[in-house]
Amino acid sequence: MKFTHLKTFKIEEILPRLKSHKQDSKGDKSLTVKVKGTTYKVLINGTKLRAFRRSRKCASCGIEGNLFILDRQEGHKRVRIRNQFHPNVHINLYCHNPEKGQNYILMTQDHIIPKCYGGRRGDHNLQTMCIQCNHEKKNIVTTDDIKKLCSTKEGRKILKESRIRREKKRLKQLVVTHDLEKE
Repeated sequence: MKFTHLKTFKIEEILPRLKSHKQDSKGDKSLTVKVKGTTYKVLINGTKLRAFRRSRKCASCGIEGNLFILDRQEGHKRVRIRNQFHPNVHINLYCHNPEKGQNYILMTQDHIIPKCYGGRRGDHNLQTMCIQCNHEKKNIVTTDDIKKLCSTKEGRKILKESRIRREKKRLKQLVVTHDLEKE
């Protein structure tokens, strides 16, 4: 995926505008941004942005997203929003600390219980991860992931509804293999 950076925002310019899932049912779900004479409408009610609202830190390595950037994805021309076509633009969170050698690291959402195991796109099954950690994790479920889900009522429900209970033996094998690889 290649992005063209259109505009940079401070955290405090975007974070207060992000709505929780309950707020999404009412009011505007988009943000209007003007860049070099072009006006863009950007959706701000997605699960990825709600995950960033809860935490901007990577659940694995701990780096923290410190700026939002309006990006246009190369290769995609336009998307349909409310029966109007708009350029394919997104608000993405990045970690940018040049003094620490962190040059625009994209932050992503990660499914704690992967979709291939029946994990849902609900807010309690999502966590923030940097792109490198997310690629390393792939579809592995760690013991830390299970502990995190077990700590909330919604998380226990996600675990119960996922196919993990039915694939318990395979899951134990994945968790043990992943934990051994870390050592």
